[in-house]
Amino acid sequence: MFQKILIANRGDNRRQAVAAKARAGAAGAVPQPDGRTSAASGDRAAG
Repeated sequence: MFQKILIANRGDNRRQAVAAKARAGAAGAVPQPDGRTSAASGDRAAG
């Protein structure tokens, strides 16, 4: 899948590149909000 994303980013079709970045961002952003919310809730509990 990563190879397809790299190829899409190198291609001239911006729509494919944006879609590939959106998919990669959605997959990569899943753990980040959980970490941020857990850290925020921890800070709130400590505060």
